[in-house]
Amino acid sequence: MTNDLKLKYRQILGVGPVGGLVTVIVWIVFYFIGEWLSIPKMAIHPALRGGMLLVFLVDAVYLLGGGVMFLIRNGWGTELVTTGPYQFVRHPIYSVLIYSATGALALWLYSWLLLASVLPLSLFWSWLVQKEERYMLEKFGAVYREYMEKTGQFFPSMKALKEE
Repeated sequence: MTNDLKLKYRQILGVGPVGGLVTVIVWIVFYFIGEWLSIPKMAIHPALRGGMLLVFLVDAVYLLGGGVMFLIRNGWGTELVTTGPYQFVRHPIYSVLIYSATGALALWLYSWLLLASVLPLSLFWSWLVQKEERYMLEKFGAVYREYMEKTGQFFPSMKALKEE
């Protein structure tokens, strides 16, 4: 693979493939530790569980679908995207893995420990995207710094919600 192709690949996918793989491994480890330790399953009413699964699904579709759509519409890496889900969070696609997918999977498998994996996943992804954010600061400068101040990394900040 040529260096230009590697750079384009990294620009399009960012840290997603590595982060996605580690996220799946963390889910598997947390689930099986919960099974091994015999941690009680979630006792949750089916209607509430269904409603919460629907909320996670809608959130995932908005963040993932909207994130990809707005990236494609704006040249995917050629200009700073601050509309759609990006007006609330800087990394909506990664946010799906950390929160929406983890929450849905925990509800689906009735696993409290799987739900607890959100904390290490949040810390891991925050560390993982540092290089990506440094690149964005180099490319877009003060505009990206201002964007960082008003939006959350993976979860909406109060500033972003107030401006909407």
